[in-house]
Parts: sequence; C-alpha cells; structure tokens
Amino acid sequence: MVLNTAKTINSLFMVPTLGIEIALLKKHGYISSYSIDSLREVQYPDAVYILFKPKDLEAFKLFLDNEYIQSTKIIEDYNYEGGYVIVVYALLPEFKADYALIKQGKYSLTSKKFQALFSPNVYIIENGIPVKHQSIQYKIFNRTKDLIAYWEDKIGQKLYPEQELWIMYEEENESLKL
Repeated sequence: MVLNTAKTINSLFMVPTLGIEIALLKKHGYISSYSIDSLREVQYPDAVYILFKPKDLEAFKLFLDNEYIQSTKIIEDYNYEGGYVIVVYALLPEFKADYALIKQGKYSLTSKKFQALFSPNVYIIENGIPVKHQSIQYKIFNRTKDLIAYWEDKIGQKLYPEQELWIMYEEENESLKL
C-alpha cells in the first residue's frame, strides 16, 4: 500500500470538525485522512476516510467501540492487509457549504461558526516547554500577516490582496491509493 501521509486538506480541515482530539487519534495509530478510498468500489459522499495502523489492537477496538457508542457519525470501518484500519465518518451536514468552500480553496470565506470548530491556538514543545502558537487553521482562515509574509518570502513576490494562503484541494492528493 502506497500512502499519501502528508498533511491532507482532509486532515487539516475535515477531521477537526468531528470533535475527536488529534492526540487520541494519534494514540491509536492515526496516519492521515482522505476523501476517497480508491481501493473500494463504494464511495461515501460527504465523508472522511481516516486511516489508522494501530499498535495495540485491543486498545484500538475499545476506542472504536466507544466511538460507535458516542458518535452517530461513523458510517463504516474495515481493515486492509498489513494492519491498516479505515474508519469512515460522515461529515457534519450543517457545514456542507463550508466543506465545499474548503474544496474550492476559499478558506477565509468559511463561516465563523465553522471556523469556531478549530482551536485558535496550539501548544508546541520547544526545548521541553509547551509554547502557545496560533494554529495553522486560524492563520489560514484569518489570513494573518505572518503567514502572508511567509508565503511572499517563499515565492519571492507579493500576494494578491485577497489571495488565499493554502494549497488548493486536489482529489488526487486526497485519495487513499494502492
């Protein structure tokens, strides 16, 4: 199995809306997430395919059982050879328009209610100490000056006044592939 384990748009903007702590997902072998599983005939619209490779199968089973109890968003789960597990979650229907804007690369145009699903801050360990930083989603949604400066420096030119600050959604990059 060849995996796109880079930060996908789904990982950055879809999974956080499910309300599951990323630390909990990582504890259970979270790898990445996708909008399509190209290995399957049946594709679920308005869903996110979360890929895991659990180290502790018993703990993962407890996590998954708990997710089925607590969440009405799970559509299906299934396994692949090599210890990989996919859990398919339905995206929140009330944010369908926001998900569409994300897929169009119009991050800053998403609703304030959608943006509120994302923490404005994250803690990054620096020299053994947790240091508070603005989250990448916050910077993208709000087109922060430091992110604009970063991109202008990286590409060597000024951005357009309304330029979005993240890559465009490309289905190829958001697909789990063999």
